[in-house]
Amino acid sequence: MNTLHEQHPSKTQKVNLIKLAADVHKRDFKICRQVGDQNIQPAQVFEPEAAYAWAVKQLESAERVVFCYEAGFSGFSLARRLARAGVEPLVMCPQKLDERCKRVNTDKRDARAIAGRVDRFVAGNTEALVKVRIPTETEEDQRAVSRQQDQFLKARKRAEAQGRSLLYFKGLHCPGHWWRGTD
Repeated sequence: MNTLHEQHPSKTQKVNLIKLAADVHKRDFKICRQVGDQNIQPAQVFEPEAAYAWAVKQLESAERVVFCYEAGFSGFSLARRLARAGVEPLVMCPQKLDERCKRVNTDKRDARAIAGRVDRFVAGNTEALVKVRIPTETEEDQRAVSRQQDQFLKARKRAEAQGRSLLYFKGLHCPGHWWRGTD
């Protein structure tokens, strides 16, 4: 007597590779999926936590799952979390994705463009995208402190220049640190 496994071996066999390409935003992710060498599927919309859970669930169907997104506001916590769960994170350098210059930019089109680049990159075309090294949490924290200090310095200099401009406009000349009252 044949078991169910013997009758339908394709139901239990895993594909070699599933590629996921996401356009990541604060409220939602648009994700295109490519199973093996099949065509890229249309983008699906997920809330961030649901996107993570869905990406990890793909491991049930594939030996290897690659999840790619552009580096940006969200940092690298998603990449580290995916890696701990067994999904291979691929963070790419942000770039112009509208190669045909159609000037129509939607998140779903971006996800599809990322998916095409991931497909070529995984196939061996290292020019398809620029891979970003995923820093450790400590490295990312140090980088964040340094960047925040730079932002505060730029904001202070901007405020100084605005104050100095206002004083000059009123006919006053205050060299140095005008807000302190002394040089």
